Parts: sequence; structure tokens; C-alpha cells
Amino acid sequence: MSSAYAITVEEQYMTSYGAVVELANVPQFNIVNYPSTITGTPNSTKTISIAVANNGDTDGDCTVKIKDHNGTVVAEQTKTIAAGSSETYSLSITLPSSSGTYTWTIEAYNVSTSNTDDTKSFTVSVEETPAPSIDMLSFVRLCFMAETLKGLRKPREGEQAPEPDYTKCINIYVMSILIQKLSQTT
Repeated sequence: MSSAYAITVEEQYMTSYGAVVELANVPQFNIVNYPSTITGTPNSTKTISIAVANNGDTDGDCTVKIKDHNGTVVAEQTKTIAAGSSETYSLSITLPSSSGTYTWTIEAYNVSTSNTDDTKSFTVSVEETPAPSIDMLSFVRLCFMAETLKGLRKPREGEQAPEPDYTKCINIYVMSILIQKLSQTT
């Protein structure tokens, strides 16, 4: 496979001449498999697998670059890919520190021609992990039920029936109210 490049030469007095130059025996890289979406929490690390094929006539080096939403290269890896075959790249990225949806790019950079042969976009979705919610009222109800059941238990021979201790349930309830009030003020 050969690649054709159009070259325009401009001289004095704005006269231009065109020529087509054939570059034979060069690798040609295409991104053939990549994730369309990456999801995670802020600052989490994700590993991405990207497959690149060499559709050219010769073996060549391809650098896969991942660029974030600001155009900054955040990961890259170079591999030699034989003509007519493909390689899988495994790159680790760190997601942004802020929640949101971002568009990042993957580039297949041809080291032989110093050109980017293929570019793909993917979505990075960053979501905060919600804090676990504590339903204190349900917890207090369970405490009261457990204490009530303890009082219903049939005592063993020679044993006195245990009395329910509702005091600790009330203490737990009061503590839960205090915790809620404190969390609302901060």
C-alpha cells in the first residue's frame, strides 16, 4: 500500500505548482477497538485497552496517545506493529478531580511519517460516590424490636426472664438527632 500526499510549492509572485508524491512501503495505523465511555469517581485510575491495526506495507512503530479534555497527553505507549497485523495497548489514566462529562481523544501516531494516522474520541464520565445514607429512625425501631423480643424470650430453667432495656434505644435515638443537627451545621 502506498500513501499519496499533495505538496504545493509557492514561489515569488504567488505562482504555485502542485505535485503528488507517492510514499511506498510505509505503515498506516488505524484504531480498531477502544472504549466509547469510561466512568468512575474523581481522581480514580482506569486502565484502557486500545487495539491498533497496521494496514500498511511494512512494519512500523505506532505511539498511542490519550489526550484529556484540555489536549494534554495523559498516557502514551509505543509498539512495533507488523504489516497486516494489530496490537493491543493497555494504558492507565487518572480521571479528572471534578464531577462532569468530558470528551477525550485517542491518537495513533505514526513514528515513521511523523503524522497522526487516526484519531478517536471517547467520553469520560466522572461521578461522586454518594455517601451512604443512614436511616436512624429505622435503626432505632430495630433496636426497640430487638429489646422487645428479648423480653418475650422464654427463660431457661432457673433463669429469670430478661427485661427489655429501652434506655439504650432512647440513647441511640438522641445521638442520631444530635448527629443530624451537627451535620446540618457543617
